[in-house]
Amino acid sequence: MAKIDPAHTGSITAAAVDSAGNVFVSRVVGNALPVKIYGKDFSFKTNALDSTRNILRTFAVSGDGKTIYLPNIYAGGGAPNGVQVYE
Repeated sequence: MAKIDPAHTGSITAAAVDSAGNVFVSRVVGNALPVKIYGKDFSFKTNALDSTRNILRTFAVSGDGKTIYLPNIYAGGGAPNGVQVYE
């Protein structure tokens, strides 16, 4: 079984997957860390977002992979509660 082992310590979010099979992951506590995209074979492709400030356990991505929906359930780091949309 393939896995993603990020360089930073701490928990990663539940993965989001676009219709092409690309896997998007981030950190539970963003602290200015990126949302990363991995291919079907779990090889790193690029950053979808270079930085987040959200505290989240999961997020969603559109089928085409161009829109990311980051919920923020804790008003930490100055981010408001709710869903932030990145296109």
